[in-house]
Amino acid sequence: MQRLKVIILMCFIIGRFSEGKEYLVGVENTMYYPHYNFTKSKENESYAKVVFDLFADKKGYRLKYYSLPIKRLKESFLIEKTLDFLYPDHPWWTPNMKKNVRVVYSKTVVTTIGGTLVLPMNKGRGID
Repeated sequence: MQRLKVIILMCFIIGRFSEGKEYLVGVENTMYYPHYNFTKSKENESYAKVVFDLFADKKGYRLKYYSLPIKRLKESFLIEKTLDFLYPDHPWWTPNMKKNVRVVYSKTVVTTIGGTLVLPMNKGRGID
């Protein structure tokens, strides 16, 4: 009987460790396709999601994505602490909210450069 208890306990322990850990990933509900798109659009196989899912598959993790407006996303991660990860983020963004929170960043996966195209007749006009 004791041996049966040990076998059942071992099956339970092995089962718990074999199932992948689930992480909650908070993402912006904005479309910045092809880099990321976590809106309810059908076109959500963005670069970031593919990279995250490949990482999770390789490590045996399960990722659950929560698409939120930016302000609520930051509050959920930094204040309420209901999320395990936040994407996208940068050390320069919302520094006041991060004063008393330890945030660890991954290595850079992709670098982007933003720019604006202006018609020649509007060159130098400013935003007024």
